[in-house]
Amino acid sequence: MSMLKTLSHSSTRIRRLLIALAGDQRGIGAVGMALALPALVGSAGIGVEVGMWYLEKRNLQVAADASAVAGAFELARSNEASITAAATAQAAKNGFVAGDGSTISVTPNTSGGSGTVRVQLQKSVPRLFSAIFLEENVTVSVEASAGVQISGDACVLALDSSLTKALDIQGSTFVDMPNCTLAANSNNAVAIAVSGSASLSAASLWSRGGVDTGGSAAITLPGGILDNVWTLADPYSALSIPAFGSCDFNNQSYANETTTISPGVYCGGITFGANANITLMPGTYYIVDGDVTMNAQSVVRCNCNGDDGVTFVLTTKSSNMSKIGRVRINGGADVQLAAPSDPNEHFVGVLFYQDRRATNTQANKLNGGSAMTLTGAIYTPAQPSEWNGNNSSSASNCTRLIARTITFIGNSYFNNAGCPAAGVKPIEVTSVRVLS
Repeated sequence: MSMLKTLSHSSTRIRRLLIALAGDQRGIGAVGMALALPALVGSAGIGVEVGMWYLEKRNLQVAADASAVAGAFELARSNEASITAAATAQAAKNGFVAGDGSTISVTPNTSGGSGTVRVQLQKSVPRLFSAIFLEENVTVSVEASAGVQISGDACVLALDSSLTKALDIQGSTFVDMPNCTLAANSNNAVAIAVSGSASLSAASLWSRGGVDTGGSAAITLPGGILDNVWTLADPYSALSIPAFGSCDFNNQSYANETTTISPGVYCGGITFGANANITLMPGTYYIVDGDVTMNAQSVVRCNCNGDDGVTFVLTTKSSNMSKIGRVRINGGADVQLAAPSDPNEHFVGVLFYQDRRATNTQANKLNGGSAMTLTGAIYTPAQPSEWNGNNSSSASNCTRLIARTITFIGNSYFNNAGCPAAGVKPIEVTSVRVLS
């Protein structure tokens, strides 16, 4: 009997203990935390991993932008064969290495404008926590495009590719060219020189090589000096001389007379001497084997209205290119001439055109001073030109000077505003920028 009582008492105590344990909630949070901890750690890990993917994408975008710009610079320099290599090298400098699932694609587009370069980068990134769910690597992709775009307009362009002082502003010259860039395509360390007590005010200087600004020159350039850049395109490189007839005049000279002359073929050159008061009818004047000379005390005008104008073409019909003449406008000449602006004219916008086959190294001299007003392009691609031209803001609607080399030796003002209306082609200044 005592055994039964003992068992009953023990059973009661066990039941009470079990009831007490069932009602005790202490420690259950720790158990829950232990069960939830792997999931929480996994979620945090995946969040960190996604952040790493975004950081990788941002870094990859920086590399793509730099790569596209490097390719576009080669495009601007007309080095199309170097675009891919330059873009790839620049991507590598910014941490991108092709291979093991990471690729680079460089696509130049040179059609329909100044051109663009598109770069696409793909990088294979190994998974970390997310490898629990998927085994393959994550592919991060970006792309960028950079373009060569027109950003300005030059008034002066020296075409020679290597000479020192291809563009030379010297002495006490005062050159005022608002909104104009002065450019040289020479790769020489001193492609452009501004020396002495010269005063220069222009939008900028653009040099394929270097720029030297010695002496006490006063220089105002809102756009600064841009050196070691690329060459600017010759806007008249495709302009040729059409067929023309036999001589209409030979060794023609005018002095001490007032007369009107007509377009035609002037063999042996044409000279306007002292006290000559000459009116030129609109059209093309072919100067064969001779110079165009306008001396002091001569007055030369164009009877031009509306789209009318005159063009002097210096050339030869012989095999001796040294016979191709030059332009000489001497101090004291009173010259007011304008090129045709009619877009149907062959030499629209061109006032003087010197055959690019010329071999004579003597300079064309346009030294008329303040009495000289020349509207249009003066194009002497194979020979030097010296300019001591107009010094008034009302001098002309548009002047463009394109020559093998150019020297300014006198006070000059070039107007840039009226060139489109005058039919003068722009000397396009280009820049490179990221497009997307």
